[in-house]
Amino acid sequence: MRTPRQQLADAIRRVADGSITDADWQTFFVTHYADIESEAARRTVVRLRVDDSEPSPTHAWLDALAADLSRPADPRVFFFRDMAVGVLDADPPNSGAFSVAYEPFRGPGHFEFATAMKAGHAVECEFMRSGERRRFHIDSKAARTIRGHIVDLT
Repeated sequence: MRTPRQQLADAIRRVADGSITDADWQTFFVTHYADIESEAARRTVVRLRVDDSEPSPTHAWLDALAADLSRPADPRVFFFRDMAVGVLDADPPNSGAFSVAYEPFRGPGHFEFATAMKAGHAVECEFMRSGERRRFHIDSKAARTIRGHIVDLT
């Protein structure tokens, strides 16, 4: 039995090679995933395929996305506005305030996260634990940073 992530990866491969049927596309279009990374990938492919103003995704790009989704999700990856920000250096505790370093990703998720932090906004991020979305908040006015990559989380 294939996991929902693996099924999503299969559907993205069919989008890439043009073999996805209308019925499969409709299923792909309306299915939502609890896994943040999977849902973000699904929405990106839908947006790129439906919106004529967006550049058409390349076969290689879609294949790379499908390959990423074929691997298990890393529970230390955290997200801001459903975009991957980076990888926490340690697993966050179940509750309470904590400080942790993270390795940022290069991309829109970290850019938007850093922009919100610099603007002094309270930032809400998410990560996956045991198949559930977990949220944490960062008070950007109180957060301390060391080399730009350590934040205090609650």
